[in-house]
Amino acid sequence: MKENGGGQVLNVYSIITASNKPQWLKINKVQGQLDKLKVNKAPGPDRWLTPMCPEKRSTDGYHCTQREGTSFTVLMDAFIVYSGYAYNFGKALKSVSARFPCVTRQYTSVILDYAETNETITNDWRGFLQSIPGDYWNDYSTYENYYYHSLNCNQSLLYGLKRALQISPAESIIWVNTFGSMTDYNDTQLLSDVHTLLEEKKSQVNFLFYPNYCTLNGSQRDVLNDISSLSYGQVISLNYDNYKVYHSLALLLSKPLNSSVRILNINENVSDNYTDTFNVPTSLSYLLITGAETFTLNFTDPNGKTLSFEKHTNFYYHFLYNYRVNYGFLSPHLVKSPAAGSWILNTQGNTLLSVQILGITGLDKPDTCSDSDCHPNATCTEFGGYGECTCKEGFAGDGTSCNDIDECQDYYYNNCYYYDGCYCVNTIGSYFCNCYSGFEYTEEIGCLDIDECANSSLNNCDPVAICRNYYGYYTCICPYGYYGDGYHCEINECLQGTPCGSNEECMKAIGSYSCIDPCSNHTVLNDPWRSTSNTYNYNNWNYWYHCDYGLSGWYRFKGEYDQQIPEHCIPQDSCGTTIPIWMNGSHPTVSDGIVNRAACSNWYDGCCTYPYNISVKMCPGGFYIYKLQSPPSCNFAYCTESNYSCSGVDCAPDEECRIVGGVPGCYCKSGIQQGNLADDLKPQVTCGLENIEVRFRKCLVEKWGYSTSSIHLRDYSCQGIIERSDKSYITFITRPADGSCGGSRRNNGSVIRYTNTIYLASSSDGVIVRDDIPIDFYCDYPSNMEINLLTAISSYVVSVINVAGTANFTITMGLFQDSGYTTPYTDSQAWLSSSSILYVGVIVTGATGSSPFVLVMKNCYATPTADSSYGPRYDILTNQCPNKNDPTLSVAENGVSLKGRFSLQVFKFLGGFSQIYLHCQVGLCDTSNSYCAASCPAMRSASIDNNNVNNIIIGPIYQKAAVSSVGAATVPPVGEKWDELIG
Repeated sequence: MKENGGGQVLNVYSIITASNKPQWLKINKVQGQLDKLKVNKAPGPDRWLTPMCPEKRSTDGYHCTQREGTSFTVLMDAFIVYSGYAYNFGKALKSVSARFPCVTRQYTSVILDYAETNETITNDWRGFLQSIPGDYWNDYSTYENYYYHSLNCNQSLLYGLKRALQISPAESIIWVNTFGSMTDYNDTQLLSDVHTLLEEKKSQVNFLFYPNYCTLNGSQRDVLNDISSLSYGQVISLNYDNYKVYHSLALLLSKPLNSSVRILNINENVSDNYTDTFNVPTSLSYLLITGAETFTLNFTDPNGKTLSFEKHTNFYYHFLYNYRVNYGFLSPHLVKSPAAGSWILNTQGNTLLSVQILGITGLDKPDTCSDSDCHPNATCTEFGGYGECTCKEGFAGDGTSCNDIDECQDYYYNNCYYYDGCYCVNTIGSYFCNCYSGFEYTEEIGCLDIDECANSSLNNCDPVAICRNYYGYYTCICPYGYYGDGYHCEINECLQGTPCGSNEECMKAIGSYSCIDPCSNHTVLNDPWRSTSNTYNYNNWNYWYHCDYGLSGWYRFKGEYDQQIPEHCIPQDSCGTTIPIWMNGSHPTVSDGIVNRAACSNWYDGCCTYPYNISVKMCPGGFYIYKLQSPPSCNFAYCTESNYSCSGVDCAPDEECRIVGGVPGCYCKSGIQQGNLADDLKPQVTCGLENIEVRFRKCLVEKWGYSTSSIHLRDYSCQGIIERSDKSYITFITRPADGSCGGSRRNNGSVIRYTNTIYLASSSDGVIVRDDIPIDFYCDYPSNMEINLLTAISSYVVSVINVAGTANFTITMGLFQDSGYTTPYTDSQAWLSSSSILYVGVIVTGATGSSPFVLVMKNCYATPTADSSYGPRYDILTNQCPNKNDPTLSVAENGVSLKGRFSLQVFKFLGGFSQIYLHCQVGLCDTSNSYCAASCPAMRSASIDNNNVNNIIIGPIYQKAAVSSVGAATVPPVGEKWDELIG
């Protein structure tokens, strides 16, 4: 705010700049005898003691009389509601409610879905916020609806506005959030109805247009400008940070009802200067001036005093620095006690000028109260107070009790985050923006970077060091010929002549240097993406754009064989990066020692762009090491290729070894004959209990023009592997479980079917690419306990046991939900009610049909913790025999097959324990020479080699709490944002 000329300074308040507030005082008595003391939180050691006044107390307990305030209506596109804008509304509503606790108003939401509306009318701002659907970014279930709507910019926005005006009280603030979806803009009858309602209701309509998906044509934008102009509102194009817009909503809602006079409304396209005059009547308490910040606004009152509202150059600077675009921001200002008479407006800008001025009357009511009746941080004439004690900006309460708002706890209350290098510091009734180290505050820009390198007194660099200034900090670098961290530099002996031999590297340390052999002191890099054969693939883009920026020192490249940097130019978009680096020159022999070569990059200027020196040495083991320098930037990376020939490369009979780009590899022979497309690309499917294998002839796939490097299942991460036997194959392995590699599993009661799809991608010549071709496959399994447990996406226990002289056997144990043992629990925890039955099943895989072994569950028991030695123990099976004192225990199968089953009712341990862990000793019994099925009571137990017994555990198992049928719980809103708003 600026003032030109002499005389009295006008009182001006801005929603953007917080005003200074009085200090806290302590009142011992107010108007004689205190009826009742109320202690309110206040800063510092003192606390406010204020009287309660029953004769003025409202029904909600505040020292004020309830009155009706300006109502708020929000109209939203059906798909914009999922973008979290209700969170921003909540900030403003919470702020206004805190300052004016006794003001009631109607909150209305109209959610528009094409030509239908979903409406909510309430007097509770919390309930109003809950009527707006959740944030899409935190609720993935709304994604499909959000995405579907965002592709269809054909909603009836004008119809929705008509409905919003119809159900909103007079003088409401109507907020229209839209992506620009408006198909009924040319409906003349509908537009006439809207104009009639605007005249009748005197409501203010502001359009908040988010230019992300839909585009407004000229006619549509004219309709929005016309409606906003008639209602003294604005059309605001927004993107990213909308702090000022939602902060302004709090001021607009503070305006009392039946107190405004429409004075000036301008919506003009201007190219430079614009001048207009308007008349301010007498007895106005305030002027409410609203205008976009793209213009400088100068107002001259009848007394010759000038008010200037500058456009925010610092605000534009912030957005340009972050590569954003400022589309214009709503910025209301208050002018207190304006002089009556003719005013002059002068503006300067080059776009759409939108200025609206309302006069506010009737706020000065000296007969109702005086400032002496109010809290020191309240006033009787505060904007929106309407003749009652009202807390000043920066405080919350009912006017007789005002508590400081900590603006720094929420970015809504402060604008410090608009300035780079800035943070918020709270004060009583206000706040200020402080600068981080490396910045200094200026009135025009905020926190401005300090150039520490401009003066040696501002930095700690060594006198010989090079100082480099950056945004918010600086660095010190020792110059060539010196060594150190920049804050201390000393002469580098390694750069003075040749202090070491040709096979040694000079290593500098503080105060000394040493000579080492880099063949025994280097770093190994083993990155498959560096291969010259790794060229850019449209379907494999996430494997790209690696960067060696910052790489420095001696390195050896490894892989399946030792690798070397190529000695030839490498095409762009190779080696897992955009700009591949190769070596211009031949590799040395052992006797050559350390030699220097040029590192070249293939970029726009040719094969040897940005050349710089690297060092190379061949070590006695036949491998190369390189002293590398950091490339100039990203995305540069060093390429590698094998330094071996085709000798030792094992290819399939339908392949031959060829060296391509210096790398040996197996490639399909040219004489392979193609047949029918459907037959050649038909996969071989092997359905196993633990794995499903799907194989394609690699060379036939390539012959038909498909890429074997990007073939994949529904889950893109499940890609094929190359196998070589009688021919070369692309093989996929997946589990027959629901969700494995994106597959699905369906059970019709008798058959379990696992289905999945393999996608073949056509090879690209770098110009075009065709859609993937899907090939479906499936495997059917009988529905039984073994299949269900093995094909679950996860089971509780998997253990491996080895029996001497035989192969390894796999034992899997799990919990089932039914007596048929067909539906296993697959979560890491199981929650069961007290009436539930635990069904425990164990199976063995790896045995052949002629195997003499059977599964024995020897000792099984339960404990309240995973540590079987801690707490009480409840025995279930002892030497294969069930606990006879538990009538719910039933053993269905044990020691007679490769499966074991038992069940019992859920229980709780005494002593406050909330969970159960099941422990079992399981093993294999040889039926050819042992008794395996126990007789109970235990007269004999199975003959099991204790070396072949495994201890396995399932848990935790929780018992669900009992649910009362008397009442139902209220589910609070989900998410931190709602918790913060509702309190």
